[in-house]
Amino acid sequence: MRAWFARERAAGRERLVYQTSGAQLIAGMSGLGQWQERIKRVFEATEQLDAILYFDNLGDLFAERVEGSVDLAGAMKPYLEQGRVRLVGELTPELWELAESRQAGFVACLSRLKVEPLTPAATARALAARVAFDRRHEPDRPTIDERAVAPLVDLAERYLPYRAFPGKAFRLYEELRGVHGEELAASGRGATLTVDRLYEHFSLSSGVPSFLLRDDRTLVLGDVVRALGEQLVGQREAVRRVAETVCVTKAGLQPTGKPLSTFLFVGPTGVGKTELARALATYLFGTPERVVRFDMSEYMDMEAAERLIRGTDRADGLLTRRVREQPFCVLLLDEIEKASRGVFDLLLQVCGEGRLTDARGRVAYFHNAIIIMTSNLGAAHHRPTAGFGTSGGEDEAYYVRQVNASFRPEFVNRIDRIIAFAPLTAAEAERVARMALGRICTRRGLVEAGVQLLVSQRALAHQQLHP
Repeated sequence: MRAWFARERAAGRERLVYQTSGAQLIAGMSGLGQWQERIKRVFEATEQLDAILYFDNLGDLFAERVEGSVDLAGAMKPYLEQGRVRLVGELTPELWELAESRQAGFVACLSRLKVEPLTPAATARALAARVAFDRRHEPDRPTIDERAVAPLVDLAERYLPYRAFPGKAFRLYEELRGVHGEELAASGRGATLTVDRLYEHFSLSSGVPSFLLRDDRTLVLGDVVRALGEQLVGQREAVRRVAETVCVTKAGLQPTGKPLSTFLFVGPTGVGKTELARALATYLFGTPERVVRFDMSEYMDMEAAERLIRGTDRADGLLTRRVREQPFCVLLLDEIEKASRGVFDLLLQVCGEGRLTDARGRVAYFHNAIIIMTSNLGAAHHRPTAGFGTSGGEDEAYYVRQVNASFRPEFVNRIDRIIAFAPLTAAEAERVARMALGRICTRRGLVEAGVQLLVSQRALAHQQLHP
């Protein structure tokens, strides 16, 4: 392709390039035969002008549309087979495979040219050159400090897996310039945006706190324990173990290419496993809404597992779609022991490689997610140890034995930490009940109606016995 363009340029033959998309070709075409007629006119005009049609996303030609049966690729194929029109398009490797399965004839008309992404080092050099160019030719617009180039490329590499270099680094650079587009330096020229401004912008746009983004910010174990413990009653040992693992992740000691952390919370029902997941999401991402929860008791058969993870060639997998929409999250898989074997097979890939490919060929990355699985295996038959010299370690050993007896070794080996939750004491159960009642009393319906809810001590005691 490059050689052909070079020969054309040397011969003095220049061609017009028109960019379009599948959506543009059928926009407003609701009547019978209208979109076919538009494609005919567009391709005949392209042929007469000896121009080139450019699609920045050829995958758009194979997308499902609300208009019904619209076969754009099939309508274009005759022009390509006869060599009447030149067409250039971009397509990811995953979507190329999908196109081959759906429109083999159309794909056979195309010559495949693989364009490799730049390396981070090459991207940094290109971005530095772009910054210098913008500083000379757009002095009234902000640019980034030269020392911010390497951190920007690092952020793009670590946290933007769905885009490729150099595009994702340049896009982040332009976003930063756009946000601070009106800022001027004391000299009246465009402001120079520092590394701090870069981290501030990325933290706001992604929801990831700056102390996780920056290697020069330390994470103190005691601070993490206090932040998580404020939202939880009891479970001091569980909170501390989660905090320790978060600190290990922040220090960069976790293996690359995996989720940030993978936990298995085991213990009785209603002792704070889900609440700790919410507290962790709040601490790391600023809101409990970053918990992506799935009840695995709903995915006990193989067909349900396929719906959850792989989907179909015409619909996204539920899990993969949610993670693509919100990659910075706490993924909570409740009652994991009830999931089908197919789910466990795919979770092996998630916990080991940090990625899944759905039936449409699209990859979901879990590198920026924390995975928490919960289970109450063995809780119904376990009686906590009591007496002098006993500790939570004995309870944890019991649950570890239950986990090893119930799950395959290759699955258990991919879990970073198995954390046991102890039963609540009577005092702790009362505190939980009072906190729940407090939330009920603040509901808008009760507040607006002026209703006050009073609960006796006897009722609280009954709630503790019959939760």
